[in-house]
Amino acid sequence: MNIGQFEAEQLSEGTFEVSASGSIRRAEVDTKPKVKMGENPGFSRIALDPLLIRSEQLNVIVDAGLGIGLDKKERDPSVSNLHTNLEIFGLRPEDIDYVIITHLHYDHMAGLTYTGTDLETHPTLPNAEILIHQKEWDYAISLLDERNPVDGMGYEIDELYRLAADGLIHFIQDDYFELMPGLEILKTGGHTPGHQIVRITGNKETGYFCGDLVPNEFQLNQYSMKRADHDPEQTKKVKTLLLQRAFHEHATLFFYHSLKQKAGKLSKDKNRKYILQGTQI
Repeated sequence: MNIGQFEAEQLSEGTFEVSASGSIRRAEVDTKPKVKMGENPGFSRIALDPLLIRSEQLNVIVDAGLGIGLDKKERDPSVSNLHTNLEIFGLRPEDIDYVIITHLHYDHMAGLTYTGTDLETHPTLPNAEILIHQKEWDYAISLLDERNPVDGMGYEIDELYRLAADGLIHFIQDDYFELMPGLEILKTGGHTPGHQIVRITGNKETGYFCGDLVPNEFQLNQYSMKRADHDPEQTKKVKTLLLQRAFHEHATLFFYHSLKQKAGKLSKDKNRKYILQGTQI
């Protein structure tokens, strides 16, 4: 879909099964009931959907998936499914200018790297500058020798040291960062200390990539992420403000973990609860 000068396209790494402790595997096609994220503390099915944002000046990806979405055409089975997704839109990995990482839980960033046949760590998107908030990096470093303090996905950033050493990571210092007019990065905190969301604006249109602040449509009117959030009070506060703003702006929300309704605009039902109007992507 188009938002001003930008074209936003949701990519897909597939559907996965994740336990409350954070272990994850690709979901098999079977007759198991589809459990919504947050309904069962032992098991959930989630999707992983990075966002591709294109303009005449830049190609940007928001979040990078797990990097285990394999494609039979790839000689190296460790190469991220981002390659295949980009091919659909006529892009090569070398064409991506920036990667915005909402936070460093490994289901959002593991696809940044792969191990080549030389057994070395390589960037999946070799020409991209990776944008991570400094507070998020510092917090992840502080937990290297500790057990994950909350349920859900943890930090596994060993492979990122190579990218940092090669100067491929830019650490954002402020709560607001404008990558270019109409493309902004806003630190929300809450889910993790340095969690960020992305705001796209142009031609009186607005879109938000919510990261794990609002991971799917089931979290619009409920809060079942307390055990997974670093600061539940901050999460609820910022989430409330985001949804209010998105509703009044008639903005499109893009979800990273939704199984069905991947994106849409907010309206309210007769009980004043948010409902999602589907958006053709």
